[in-house]
Amino acid sequence: MGFDANIYIKKNLYTKKDIEELLLLLGYEKRDKVFYFGNDREYKHLSGVAVYLSDYHDNDDEYVYHVRMLYHCTDYDVKKANDTIRSMKKYCNAWFESDEGKNRYFQYGELVCGAENGCYFSAERACYNLYYLKHALKKYPEDSEGEQLLNEWGEFRLTDLMQIFI
Repeated sequence: MGFDANIYIKKNLYTKKDIEELLLLLGYEKRDKVFYFGNDREYKHLSGVAVYLSDYHDNDDEYVYHVRMLYHCTDYDVKKANDTIRSMKKYCNAWFESDEGKNRYFQYGELVCGAENGCYFSAERACYNLYYLKHALKKYPEDSEGEQLLNEWGEFRLTDLMQIFI
């Protein structure tokens, strides 16, 4: 699951090299056949954004580049994907289809800054680790002491865990 968009660029106007140079100028790193943006030091990007030439669309007239973000992404990831699509549309005379529709950008909310965003990342990871621990303890019923302790704590949700930090 995630957010997806396909960008259609005419082959007779641009080469793959032109498009790759544009992606590099936008700050993407080339990793084999995928261009990736994320993992910054300001805790803005959780999953990052991936852009790659799609193998599923064999069209003789157009290149089809696929933009993808995981479902668990930040608003900064969504904003970066929109900026990428907007730049490719403008500089490559392209059109696109996203999950929102034809030539419709992804919607995102408020951009949370710096350390505050880092706290959300930490709390979310802690919540998921406790969730996985609870399921791992259920796998071994002979070790009921640990499971009883987690049941005393109750169900963990991100909002409950964030109350601890506030």
